[in-house]
Amino acid sequence: MQISNSVQTELRTLSFALAAALIVASGAVSGDTQDAAAAKRSQDGAGVYRVALEQRYHGGVGSRFPVTDIAIAMPRLTGAWSKGLGAFEGVPAELRGMASQQTPAALLPIEASMLPPGVRIVPAATKADPKASWISVSQVLYTRDGLDALVYADAYCGSLCAEDAYVWVHRETHSSPWRLARRITRRVS
Repeated sequence: MQISNSVQTELRTLSFALAAALIVASGAVSGDTQDAAAAKRSQDGAGVYRVALEQRYHGGVGSRFPVTDIAIAMPRLTGAWSKGLGAFEGVPAELRGMASQQTPAALLPIEASMLPPGVRIVPAATKADPKASWISVSQVLYTRDGLDALVYADAYCGSLCAEDAYVWVHRETHSSPWRLARRITRRVS
């Protein structure tokens, strides 16, 4: 049985249209999935940042400091820092590995949806004012299973008043709240 050229052309057109529709549909599903994943990460991030901001930094509770609007780079765990990896004993190897990279977290905007309610956001340029108090946080690093996370916080409260620390948080299940597992102070003045 032979199929005419016009029928073959029509079948090809239909198959391309069907393929395009499938690609668009999978993109839409993937986009929806990505949007849901981004919303979940934002909610998780707010939980991780809540724990980090509940910590005291050189005499002040982190949640009282305004947060700068750009995430800072998390300093590598290796290198000149005297404590280095030794201070991270017990922290999941996956988090240690991510934080040991040259630049484990990119410099991206910090948005209100990423933070606990009521935390004030200020421009990163505020850091240039020696009279200003602020806290900057890195992006959150998560283990693949989503049960452990690491964030870096850098707090400044004036001349000779600063502290920065790694904050490791853990939760038992994805629906459990984040809890402080360990705080590792990197420097204090």
